[in-house]
Amino acid sequence: MSNLHTTTENVLIDERVRGFPPGNPPLALDAIGKQGWKPYDGRMALPLISLDRQAFSGNVELMMAYVKSHGVDIAPHAKTPMSTALAEALLAAGAWGTTIADIRQAAVLLKAGQRRLILANEIGGAAAARRLAALLGRYPDAELHVFVDSTALVEALRSAWQERVDLPPLGLLVEFGAGRAGARSVDAAEAIFEAILAAETPAFRLTGIAAYEGAAATADAAETV
Repeated sequence: MSNLHTTTENVLIDERVRGFPPGNPPLALDAIGKQGWKPYDGRMALPLISLDRQAFSGNVELMMAYVKSHGVDIAPHAKTPMSTALAEALLAAGAWGTTIADIRQAAVLLKAGQRRLILANEIGGAAAARRLAALLGRYPDAELHVFVDSTALVEALRSAWQERVDLPPLGLLVEFGAGRAGARSVDAAEAIFEAILAAETPAFRLTGIAAYEGAAATADAAETV
């Protein structure tokens, strides 16, 4: 795996940024690592995220070996650190793309040069669909797949994509309910599938199914499965 890197501008950082030691003079971003600060030495403001590069590299190598051995592609979720450098390192190690949770996060990664994204959430209604279209109009080479769990959302996205000719293809993933969002029955899912298939074009198409399993766990392991 290549070394982590970032193209972030070398801006000044001060205590308005989480983790920066209060009272410390502002520092250029490229000078932060030279200070020798540690999350456990009492100087940095908590809470914050720190990274052990050796552990990260080992975890990436183990995970990619596991998924490849099962013939699976993954798009790791970027929402917790929202670090373009970490996302790029995962792509370099063989990840198919990156997962994000909302339109703003999509904007961050698109601006950083990433083009394969899964938006693992419903975005809202017609106004959100237009915002997503406005963003993707700037990235005609993007490949984005978004969760949908209602015919209303399918129609909102279809309308936004029909209004413009400068948009990249949009992939629709029908979400089945597992405790959070998603279609709550087979009949509801079939209605969503039918709405997508009736509106399909080369730029607006069904690309799969989806589920968020994180809210599906119960105290009974067999029931969870």
